[in-house]
Amino acid sequence: MFAPEGRLPIVATAALAATVSVALGSLVAVPLWGAVIALGLMYRDPPRTVPALPLALVGPADGRIASVRLAADPWLQRDALRTAIRLPWLGVGPLRSPTEGKVMDYRLAREAEQRADSYVVPRRFAVYNAMWVRTDEGDDVVLVVSSRWSFHRLRFSVSVGERVGQGQRCGFSHFGSRVDVLAPSSTRSQVDPGQPVLAGSTVIASLVHE
Repeated sequence: MFAPEGRLPIVATAALAATVSVALGSLVAVPLWGAVIALGLMYRDPPRTVPALPLALVGPADGRIASVRLAADPWLQRDALRTAIRLPWLGVGPLRSPTEGKVMDYRLAREAEQRADSYVVPRRFAVYNAMWVRTDEGDDVVLVVSSRWSFHRLRFSVSVGERVGQGQRCGFSHFGSRVDVLAPSSTRSQVDPGQPVLAGSTVIASLVHE
């Protein structure tokens, strides 16, 4: 199953590869067919099973846990548990919401970018955007997407003010390098560095309510 964002690039590249194969020969078209395969991997969108755990935070993207630690949250001016997920070069691009709630804002990354000295993502990464979700219990969770590449593109598909479900597809990241989830400092981590994460399925942390 392919993400809607990838259908046009895949079809266009496949059509070009087929045209080159007919006009110039199969060997000449090999790099283009390789590009088709790479695009197919990049834009795959497999179905995921979301765990029935209301206070759980699920992984927003496929990858591996880079680090889990307390950090300053420059968007909401608080201490937060930061779970950093390193994305593979040809990782799955669809983004999924870590939690259920209301989308509060998308413009926070541009504000925090001006305060790079307190930013939680290394400066070698180019920050593009973040999504702030507030749960029904009042917990604020911020999803940050960053990339090393200047040609990185990010698109969120849920508008400010709308509700988003836990594990719901909420956007797509082209050539993303890393995703960070910032949750209340009382949040209990459920993962360790190096552990693989499946978007929408892997529980990375649990919100704590007494």
